[in-house]
Amino acid sequence: MRNSKPPSKLAMLMALLSLSFLFCYGVEKVHCSTVHENNQDFHSLLDFKKGITNDPNGAMSNWTNNTHFCRWNGVKCTLTPPYRVMELNLTGNDLAGRISTSVGNLTYLSLLALPNNRFSGPIPPLNKLQNLSYLSLDNNFLNGVIPESLTNCSNLDTLGLSKNNLTGVIPPSIGSLTKLKVIFLYKNNLSGVIPSSLGNITNLSVIALSENQLNGLIPTELWQMPHIASLYLFCNNLSGEIPQTISNLSSLQELSLAVNMLSNTLPSNFGHALPNLKLLYLGGNLFEGQIPDSLGNVSGLVHLDMSYNKLTGKIHSIFGKLLGLSFLNLEENMFEASDSASWDFFVDLIACSSLTVLSLASNNLQGAIPNSIANLSTNLRNLLMSDNHLSGVVPPSIGKLNGLIELELDGNNFTGTIEDWMPKLTSLQKLYLHDNSFEVFGKKTSRRPHLSQRSFGEHFEKVTYNDLAKATRDFSEYNLIGRGSYGSVYSGKLKEVEVAVKVFNLEMQGADKSFLVECETLRSIQHRNLLPIITACSSIDTTGNSFKALIYELMPNGNLDKWIHHKDNEALPKRLSLAQRIAVVVNVADALDYLHHDCGRPTIHCDLKPSNILLGDDMNAVLADFGIAHLYSDSQSTWTSSFSSIGVKGSIGYIPPEYGGGGSVSTSGDVYSFGVVCLEILIGKRPIDPVFIGGLDIISFVKNSFPDQIFHIMDSHLVEECEHLIQDNKVTNEEMYQCLVDLLQVALSCTCSLPSERSNMKQVASKLHAIKTSQIGYK
Repeated sequence: MRNSKPPSKLAMLMALLSLSFLFCYGVEKVHCSTVHENNQDFHSLLDFKKGITNDPNGAMSNWTNNTHFCRWNGVKCTLTPPYRVMELNLTGNDLAGRISTSVGNLTYLSLLALPNNRFSGPIPPLNKLQNLSYLSLDNNFLNGVIPESLTNCSNLDTLGLSKNNLTGVIPPSIGSLTKLKVIFLYKNNLSGVIPSSLGNITNLSVIALSENQLNGLIPTELWQMPHIASLYLFCNNLSGEIPQTISNLSSLQELSLAVNMLSNTLPSNFGHALPNLKLLYLGGNLFEGQIPDSLGNVSGLVHLDMSYNKLTGKIHSIFGKLLGLSFLNLEENMFEASDSASWDFFVDLIACSSLTVLSLASNNLQGAIPNSIANLSTNLRNLLMSDNHLSGVVPPSIGKLNGLIELELDGNNFTGTIEDWMPKLTSLQKLYLHDNSFEVFGKKTSRRPHLSQRSFGEHFEKVTYNDLAKATRDFSEYNLIGRGSYGSVYSGKLKEVEVAVKVFNLEMQGADKSFLVECETLRSIQHRNLLPIITACSSIDTTGNSFKALIYELMPNGNLDKWIHHKDNEALPKRLSLAQRIAVVVNVADALDYLHHDCGRPTIHCDLKPSNILLGDDMNAVLADFGIAHLYSDSQSTWTSSFSSIGVKGSIGYIPPEYGGGGSVSTSGDVYSFGVVCLEILIGKRPIDPVFIGGLDIISFVKNSFPDQIFHIMDSHLVEECEHLIQDNKVTNEEMYQCLVDLLQVALSCTCSLPSERSNMKQVASKLHAIKTSQIGYK
């Protein structure tokens, strides 16, 4: 028998290793954490973990040497040695920190998903990840630019970088990612133009670039993409027009171009080129002309929003062909209805049995509402017809729409009673009837004087000095409700109407001019969020001196300043809820949008601040005090007057920086002041608060905490309300946080140092309306 050789050291080592694997994992093909065939991926993941500064949910609790890295939470490896990392997915774990550059060394990675966390800092270099097909870093706090190196990820089919703080341009080289199907870049601070190279990516089905600062034209190439299903470009600064000859985009189902500066008429073949649209949002632009008849060809349309444009003509009967239509918003246009034939579209809308929202507010609709309104969809929940020229009685048959939750008929000329129909609307939660002449339970409702009557002449009831003296108890201190730059404001009762009388102190330099400016401004404007004027008085007083006054409707809830800032000795100080704060900023934004864009010559307020914002009995906010307002000149090249002898226009803290440097007044100056007011409403501090010292101002104060520390700077009463809403499960913490971030972001976009970088008020108003209708307090 031959003597056997002793086993070699190598054989003994292999046996020991095999045993150790069996002890660790039995027969499974994953190795012990003490033995890593792939040290590069192991160490790259460890480096990634080192970049995490907060892991509140313990998502990475098993990222230790006690567990093989292929079994770590969120990690998926290849099934065979050398066990390379294929997927890193830590979605929605509230992780904070920076994304380590070592992630770029995971060269087998095909999926990198880190959305809905709190990562900050720049996007790391990922140019080595040529196997990467899915990248999602959405909804974090990443900053910096989109790295050009991303274009080396040639297999990428999904790119998600939305809801971050990215700046710079969209790299033109992105067109080399020819396998892309989905691109999400929305809700950043990206600027520049949309690269035409996107047209090279023929497989793209979703493009979402909304809520950035993109400008220029929409590339022609985007209207020629054969597989595009969703195109979202809303809330940018895009200009130009939709091409009059669009090629057949039969795959397109969702198109949103809202809140831009697009103009001209809509293409006549619009509906033929986009036959399968389901969602179409064109609101907040400068489109004019009529709605093309071809839109009736889009039979599957569910949502249609063309609000806040300059569309004209009669409302088409084409809507009767859109049988699945659920949402129709045509408000703030110039649509007309002056005879019974022009109201036929109501009959056509009867076919839309799924219609839940119909808004025709702020158009030129005239006459009586036809009885056919009763035959609208029983699913109708919101019917808005305010601020038109409607008259007569409301058809009692409207009571058949008993599913209505919201009905707005304010700002018209309705008469008659409401008892015949209002009690039948048993689901109603919001009813707006003011500024009409209804009889409510036997009493005639008071209505505001219609601004369309403003002429400071025969159409106004003439009042004398003696009339006003009697109304205000000889302008007594008891009736004094405020003092302004050029005079005092008194409350009074003029022929049983509660009024505010603004008396100008003509001894002050510029007061007489202020009176003329305010008269000139107010005689030509009409909007529900501008303080209604009743009449004016230019006379002499009892001593023979010149006397000038303006008479307004009295706003019973005073000015906004008193609601934001309270005196220490107030027993029960007034507080604004979050919903009311949102409503106020929306109201003021609407007023400025009208002044800047929709009232003929643009009007610049020049002195926007909380004390010039008044609150009605329904807490509706109106903008007041146009004493230093400016009208844009006919030449459209210069302002009628940049400065007067009193110096810089406006109030300290609200004046835009360019005014202090000698710049001309502009609509951008109002935008800046509006942004400051928004910040003040949310954080409860004046822009001249003593806390702002050493170069700190209200804007930098907010920026220093935006977005991750905003709860530390918000008005304490607002924070308390937010906490109660979260505790009562009326809203999630994430929803509340997103609402406040969105509001602050809009405000900050108004306060850029350079006027050219600020949003305009049409864009701002549309963004705030979106926040109002989608966020807490309005659900």
